[in-house]
Amino acid sequence: MATGERGQVASARDLPDRRTSDALPTSRTFASMLGSGFVYPVTTIGHESTARDVTGVAIFDPKSDLSASRDVQLWLSQPEHGDVTRLVASLAPSTVPGIVLDHVPELFDVAAAQRLTEETGIAVWCKPEGVPWIQVLDEARLVVATVGMQPDAVGSTVALGDVHRLADSLADYLGGAVIIEDARLSVLSYSIDWVGNDPGRDAAILMRSMPGEWVGYLESIGVLERLRTTEDVIELDGGPFLERRRYITPIRLDRQFGGVIWLAEGDSPLPVDAADRLRVAAAAATPHLRRHMELDASERAAKTSHMRALLAGEPVSRSDIEELGLSEVSRVALIVIRNSEAADLDDRQKERLQNAVALSCRAAQASYAVSAIGNGVYCIAAPRNTDDRNSTDLAEALLASCSRTLRTPLHVAVTGTVDSLADLSLLRTQADLMLESLRRHEPRRSRVMTMHGSAAALLLDRFAEAARDLQQVVRYDKVDELRAYDLAHGSEYARTLRVYLTKNGHVPEAARTLNLHTTSLRYRLRRISELFDIDLSSPDERLLCLVLLRW
Repeated sequence: MATGERGQVASARDLPDRRTSDALPTSRTFASMLGSGFVYPVTTIGHESTARDVTGVAIFDPKSDLSASRDVQLWLSQPEHGDVTRLVASLAPSTVPGIVLDHVPELFDVAAAQRLTEETGIAVWCKPEGVPWIQVLDEARLVVATVGMQPDAVGSTVALGDVHRLADSLADYLGGAVIIEDARLSVLSYSIDWVGNDPGRDAAILMRSMPGEWVGYLESIGVLERLRTTEDVIELDGGPFLERRRYITPIRLDRQFGGVIWLAEGDSPLPVDAADRLRVAAAAATPHLRRHMELDASERAAKTSHMRALLAGEPVSRSDIEELGLSEVSRVALIVIRNSEAADLDDRQKERLQNAVALSCRAAQASYAVSAIGNGVYCIAAPRNTDDRNSTDLAEALLASCSRTLRTPLHVAVTGTVDSLADLSLLRTQADLMLESLRRHEPRRSRVMTMHGSAAALLLDRFAEAARDLQQVVRYDKVDELRAYDLAHGSEYARTLRVYLTKNGHVPEAARTLNLHTTSLRYRLRRISELFDIDLSSPDERLLCLVLLRW
């Protein structure tokens, strides 16, 4: 176990889930606990002995494995009269406690459904007409999360989405100091009633974000990745600033990383069941965080508008730049992430990418502004060390983190740097050129391209484009004829010539790449010269062929 000295690896222990099922709602009591304003029963369970435990609420996905799920399933689609009974019957071997319908279908056989409910313990409910699904989801999760908590732990006086009062309410329940952070590790709220000296907590509150020392520390011991991907409650016995004993746990929104709750010990020890309480608190915070994000949408839209203006070279006020967090930066680079496949990223993927980018920038202690624009995620980054290598290291870390997050191949473009935010439109042009090159040369593969390392290749691409356009005036059909011959005869003359020219005319190296004997390669080169009248002894013709073969 760590002694608390700075830089020393802390013990980060998994803490078991010790919530007891008898404190939870069941498929018999769920509707009455939630209230008729949100769901009403279609079928009922007469005896608690046949009821199933409810530990969560989820949107029904027919492709998901629900065999061990204890989540009430919200069925958002429009079922036909026979669909409901078929679904209940198919869920019988699972542990699903019940389903909520959008409406009761016409010709629905209620008696058959009731018999299935009595046999399986799976209840059927329906939401009232006009009640939004998001409201049902929020309220249901709040009911499940707050069961077993002390009456004043969250409290009915905490309005949904009021994260500031929530922090104080959770601190009372948890018996320590609380900080709530979003998925980008920005401080949303913190408990006020706090006695004790805690430099790390003070720094987070003053900077409105997790201190870079803590982000780097959690990254180095693997905790940051666990927060992104698990529901662990983690105890930390060390860390920067000679820290006090504390816990950290993620808040998950629809199984995705939504933020964290910190619980720190003050002058009094934390309760012995602090870990169990924190697990409950994280669940209770989920609907509040979701609602806060909805209310915060207009602010994020304004920041996206400021980013668009900067990237388009339009004037942006100083207050807008301050809102983006870029008022103190000197040199900046632009990092753009897109799907390496043809399909665009959906809104949820973009949101997850933005959060992953923010975490990586925090870990690198880089100032940044990030937003989803068009079919990509754009990050204006100002690393502490603004040379090209530092930006490249940040981009490599971004690619690794984002690829893990989405589990899909991505393209990352890293521009050069500029001294003024007014020149960001130049960096956007650079990024667009690199992403087009990646799309052409590296489809469906995860790759990082930097302006520092790819300038020559990008210029050659532009030369090739210009050469093709000029062929309307100055005809040079030899490469097109070579490609057409390959298509008609199944030969590989175009690839042979491209590899030979790429290897600077070095026959042994080109032959190894092509898996040919040197004699066979020389024979192919002679045939290329004879069939297409390409003079491989001419430097000009070799260069032009190499440029045109890039397309």
